[in-house]
Amino acid sequence: MLEKLKNQLAGQYPMGCAQELEDTEAELEFDIFGSEIALELGSMIVNMAQKYGEDVVVQITREKDQIVIFQYLGDSRSQRNIDFAQGKRNTVLKTGHCSLWALAQELSIGGLDEVFNENSQCIPVGGAFPIYVNSELVATICVSGLREGMDHQVIIDALGNYLNKEVPEFRGKLI
Repeated sequence: MLEKLKNQLAGQYPMGCAQELEDTEAELEFDIFGSEIALELGSMIVNMAQKYGEDVVVQITREKDQIVIFQYLGDSRSQRNIDFAQGKRNTVLKTGHCSLWALAQELSIGGLDEVFNENSQCIPVGGAFPIYVNSELVATICVSGLREGMDHQVIIDALGNYLNKEVPEFRGKLI
């Protein structure tokens, strides 16, 4: 599956796309993050996702103990979506970057064999984003259920709104 994805998307991530995502991650770093913020942010993501007309799964995991501190499962979503979100989260934990970063990095310069091998538990597509506080990964936000890269975009939009930050539009293909 991952090899097929790489072939389908070849040429859609110009040099510098992975750096753009790293810059976005740095721009969206928190001063503090805890369960109250997760509740507010998770609810914001659920509300923003409704404009796409699709149910979503939103999961926020506190990484120091791997506890889910926020979860929403839309009525039409299932364990499959939770599993998909987990695969995206695995990509964040493996790379330290958003799940879309792995795809942009691999397709622009390569070198992520541990993410793209056939036994990988990673799903390197948009929809999982690291929450850093003072350069420490404290949480991961995952969204599953939207189409055409909107899992990634709804997270970015919510984080930008919450932190009152303007985030430039990503030049690569959202998936």
